[in-house]
Amino acid sequence: DSHRRRTPGDDKEVPRVSMDYCFLGRVLDNTKSEETTVAELKEPTEEAEGIMPVLVVTDERTGCVFSSVVQKGVNDHAVNVVVEALKFCGRQKAILQTDAEHSIKALAEASAVKYGKEVQHQTAPRESHASNGAAERAVLELSRQVRTNVNALYKDFKLKVSSVSYPWLVRHSAWQLTRFLVKADGKTPYERLKGKLDAQSPIGIWVGKSLQSDEHYVGTADGIRRCRSAWRRPEGRRWELKRFEALKGVPWQPKGEPTLMPGASGTPRIAAPGTPSGRARGVYITVERQIRHGSTEGCAGCHSSDDNPKPHNATCRARFAKIIAEERAKAQQGEGSASAQVEDLEAPAADNSSSLYRDKREAAGTAAPQGVAGDSALSIAPRIAGRPASSADPAGSTAASASAKRPTEGTQEAQKRLKAPDPKGSKRDPEVSVQELQDAEDISTLLLQQDESTHAEEKGTLPTLHDVPLAAIFEDSLLAGYPEWGNVTSAFDERSGEALPLEKVKTARGRELDKMIEHNIKTDITWEEARRRGLKIVRSRWVDGWKTIDGDPRGVRSRCVAQEVNTGPREDVHSGTPPLKAHRMILSCAATKRKGQHQHDKLIGRYDVSVAFFHATSTGKIAVVPPDDLNDQRHLWYLNKAMNGTREASRQWSEFVDGTVTRKGGFSNVPGVPGVFYHKEWQVKMSCHGDDFLAEGRAEDLDKLD
Repeated sequence: DSHRRRTPGDDKEVPRVSMDYCFLGRVLDNTKSEETTVAELKEPTEEAEGIMPVLVVTDERTGCVFSSVVQKGVNDHAVNVVVEALKFCGRQKAILQTDAEHSIKALAEASAVKYGKEVQHQTAPRESHASNGAAERAVLELSRQVRTNVNALYKDFKLKVSSVSYPWLVRHSAWQLTRFLVKADGKTPYERLKGKLDAQSPIGIWVGKSLQSDEHYVGTADGIRRCRSAWRRPEGRRWELKRFEALKGVPWQPKGEPTLMPGASGTPRIAAPGTPSGRARGVYITVERQIRHGSTEGCAGCHSSDDNPKPHNATCRARFAKIIAEERAKAQQGEGSASAQVEDLEAPAADNSSSLYRDKREAAGTAAPQGVAGDSALSIAPRIAGRPASSADPAGSTAASASAKRPTEGTQEAQKRLKAPDPKGSKRDPEVSVQELQDAEDISTLLLQQDESTHAEEKGTLPTLHDVPLAAIFEDSLLAGYPEWGNVTSAFDERSGEALPLEKVKTARGRELDKMIEHNIKTDITWEEARRRGLKIVRSRWVDGWKTIDGDPRGVRSRCVAQEVNTGPREDVHSGTPPLKAHRMILSCAATKRKGQHQHDKLIGRYDVSVAFFHATSTGKIAVVPPDDLNDQRHLWYLNKAMNGTREASRQWSEFVDGTVTRKGGFSNVPGVPGVFYHKEWQVKMSCHGDDFLAEGRAEDLDKLD
């Protein structure tokens, strides 16, 4: 025969995974001593066995065997067995080899579709046993191993095909073949696939255990190694002097010969245990750096997806190492020129920090940091960047225009030195105060007008923020609605336990009560009325804490929270949230240029809803006992809207968002992914996680969303 003979170990050929059905009822009867043939194993001994055959899957290259009792044809369990075998063998490309039986062919095709890799199905010719010989050989080996296990159990148990333990016996027999059946090359299938186990089990001196991970420390001639499991050697080989003398590594230098005792001086310091060789850390190639500097030609890591990440090659790492080194050198040069101007600002006075920082920033010519969502002053900066401010306020104009630029690394280092320690339990002060924004002659002009020249200049950069916190600027100050008969005698910060000033607590609780009245959260009813309706009665309490409010870093915020106890699982309270990949997808869409597009025109919008649950309608099944300081012992609060602390709140808010966004806003749900929406006309993608929204789109489309 002039055709080249195919060898199973040919690495250039696509691996083959063979599949076949068999029936092992005959091997359960250990009274028969004769060998069972493959043809006999293809026929069931009884009608019950014909319904539940054994699926045998084998990897030709390694000889790994997988088996399970299944139903013939396509079903979830059978498909999972094949997919599990492909994953265990790590096959990115494979050929599923079967005979011409319709049920096994359908199973192979369904498994290839579910696995999702480059897997193809191939059918062996009819009556050609050699074409699918690997599967038939695996069937024979499996039947022998099952017979061996049955003989070991027969003196105590008698197995039948209908026994519950029969599927487990079949599965375990295949596992034994994979782990312990020695092939012609002297290796087991597992050793062919994973490598020899002994190579991963070095001999050394046990020196202790890790306090963090409970791993073992083993001393060897190459240094200290960490491992999960350790075994003692045979008695005659435990005490070998040569291994004690060859031991290297100490706790502070686990690799190599110790060069310095801990704490000594006068000689170079040795490397920390995390970096025993002392070499520099590798470059961390982030997605942002790839977008900014472009991907490396021929690098698999730059062109891989999130689902199948691949490492960057040496050329790519060298390129980015050079780029980052140049950036750091430029940043250090910038820091040196501005260090004298920044040095005296390391500890500014609390009341003058904003103005000092602004004045020094103007003198040094550095850019202001970009706004961060959640800070009322900073969150407006990205949105008003490049828009004309009033000529009466040059400081405000400087702050607004500077915030449109991206901070350099040198600027970030200067900001770190400017930060003062935050009071315990409080958030940091904004670099731009609310007063500076309010000093502008007309804030609405800053929000609703746009300087086209500056906007066009920014289009070539990475996507910036689109934040319009209108509520934080234009809402009227709420009046303190805390009743005079309220009996609050003390209050403490929920996180730090620090005592809070009572006047600020009353104002904060009054603000919360005003919100409850504004949104029609509750209706006062009597205890008798609640019992007559069959309402669930839940206690409530105040949650108080420090929070920067209206520029006051020592402000107080109070929330009235119900205390509904989770007594068991309920199907009516679940609310799905989008996965992390959904948020990454939105950021990726904003940062990616479309085909034929030369400049970025996408922005990122971040939105936060105040008292979110107060917008959602309650199910009408809950009555809340007022907090102790407002409880008159006669009335309850019947909930018209959802309230923090109730188990239904998250579900009701999710339904409210879904209805508002889809029915009123014109968005469409993304099937199978909760909390992700798409507007076909505006080309806006949006995700919702709780009361936080993230959207991407062009400025004019996000204005419509606003």
